[in-house]
Amino acid sequence: MAGELQQRKIAGVFDAMDADGNGLLEELMLLVDELGSMGEEVRATADAMFDTIDGSGRTSGAATISSRPRSGCSVRTRAAERASGGQNCIVEGVGWSGSWRSRHGLRPPVWATCPLAGAELDPCDIASSARRPDRRRYGATVQVLRTNGLEIAYERVGAGPPLVFVHGAAEDGRIWRPQLAALSDEFTVVAWDEPGAGRSSDVPPDFELAGYANCLAALVEELGLGPAHVAGLSWGGTLAQELYRRRPELVATLTLADTYAGWKGSLPPEEVRARVAGARQMLAAPPDRFVPTLPGLFAGEPPAQYAALLDQIAAGVRPQSLRTQLLVMAETDQRDLLARIAVPTLLIWGELDERSPLGVARQFERAIPGAKLVVLPGCGHVSNLEGPEQFNAAVRDFCRAHPPR
Repeated sequence: MAGELQQRKIAGVFDAMDADGNGLLEELMLLVDELGSMGEEVRATADAMFDTIDGSGRTSGAATISSRPRSGCSVRTRAAERASGGQNCIVEGVGWSGSWRSRHGLRPPVWATCPLAGAELDPCDIASSARRPDRRRYGATVQVLRTNGLEIAYERVGAGPPLVFVHGAAEDGRIWRPQLAALSDEFTVVAWDEPGAGRSSDVPPDFELAGYANCLAALVEELGLGPAHVAGLSWGGTLAQELYRRRPELVATLTLADTYAGWKGSLPPEEVRARVAGARQMLAAPPDRFVPTLPGLFAGEPPAQYAALLDQIAAGVRPQSLRTQLLVMAETDQRDLLARIAVPTLLIWGELDERSPLGVARQFERAIPGAKLVVLPGCGHVSNLEGPEQFNAAVRDFCRAHPPR
């Protein structure tokens, strides 16, 4: 049944594509992550479909998808000569290394090398740049840092002043894909998977906010990034504040997007109680009915171009991780910290954010000395996906104006 479902999904991609093949490659690459070792028939279907496309989303080229027991999938594509340069673009996946674990259905990272771009590329990012040829192709490889007994996965791309992105609850570092693509031309951009998220180790029992902050500090320190621009969304903004509290020397600037000084520090007590009750109800669902969706994330429907990515991220959410994140958030109150933040601080808020309303942004603006507030019209809580161009422009201008010392 699973194989049949994947074949129907792949067929649906072809049904929906336009004459230029827009969106085809990106959707197929996301589906490859789901194929795993489902059987020769499904892989053959994907093989045939990759035979029809090259890096621009148009017909040409050939590809093979192979699977090895317990080792994920590898992809090798030899596209036809590109009209622009007459060179072949070679995309070759690297198999799942032994350090990656298959628990929770986690998929291996797939890396690629493209002589045309002269950089390593994630296949999904190849697709993204193929749909938007005006954007520079970039490459980000998933790497692992071992610290405090945990494996912390992260993506790093670009060169320049360091810019570290910290994701929210029920997310992982892939939520920052538009920012990695847009800002890596000027910055060394890093997006981590916090403990318990994405491709990182499980969150330890009784983990607290300090534990997350210590792991983030270790990442910045071990990679030699500090002092860095640190940007966090929602729960990630709360974590960025805690990093500043504990290790201010690692933080050059703060960008706090649609965030909180903890729920206890930013929301009325009755709202905190309602959120905790809703979280407990969601987490009590049987595994086959667990849906890690928080209300009020978007101003309307989730952006269609990120629907597949959001589904993929949601499928990897671990109930224990979400329980820890939300309960820690409920008990956190960082109001005492705000007036002591002495680095340049940018506040980015969705105009229509229901989870952290604009009133919370005004609290931050009043409390943090010299804080600058940018409101994104028509955007909700996940403003980096709903208004990526505006979001990226605000971050770029702010970081340019405040280079690390």
